[in-house]
Amino acid sequence: MISYRTRVECGWTYDRSANHSRLLQLETYASDGTTSQVLQLNRNRAMDLLAILNEVFPGLTGGSSSDEDVSS
Repeated sequence: MISYRTRVECGWTYDRSANHSRLLQLETYASDGTTSQVLQLNRNRAMDLLAILNEVFPGLTGGSSSDEDVSS
């Protein structure tokens, strides 16, 4: 079983210019609001992440999010 020590906020952004290969950037934040960790995903790594998400959450199609409790 996976144990979560604390919940953290996660933000995201990407370069919206058409001149670059896009990167998705995910950021987690420390309790004081500073950026704690940064993950950058290119298209290939995003496809890997989609495969993982589909394995963990079968039938996931996107759309609105819910605040499901991860500890349940």
